[in-house]
Amino acid sequence: MFKKGQSGNPTGAKRKPPSLLPDLKRLFEQALSEKVTLRQGEKERTLTMAEAGIKQLVAQFARGDRHARRDLFAYAEMLGIDLITSHRTAIEEALAADHQAILDAYVARQTQVTAPSKHSPVIAPPELLDDDINGQG
Repeated sequence: MFKKGQSGNPTGAKRKPPSLLPDLKRLFEQALSEKVTLRQGEKERTLTMAEAGIKQLVAQFARGDRHARRDLFAYAEMLGIDLITSHRTAIEEALAADHQAILDAYVARQTQVTAPSKHSPVIAPPELLDDDINGQG
């Protein structure tokens, strides 16, 4: 078994590597608080990287970027921002202008599609048929 006065684990306990999380968090916070100068036309503004990133995300959202939309709604929810209530009037006005166009486009699509009659079946081209009636294939 073990000799008296000798450790059962001479190399000692395995040490856990130091956690990088506090350092990464500090670096992330420092990077977000760094200042950057942006030019908008003739004006220059100094913002933090966080402010610039949020403005860029909102601008991408406004241009219709689906990824920015997903991220913006996720951040708003995490931060407790109710986008619908705070912008209800703007949303209603934007939709009201498009209602007629949306309805017109829907009606146009529905009237362009002609349903086949019950007496004339639609026959697929031979190259699309998968049933081999004549044993050829």
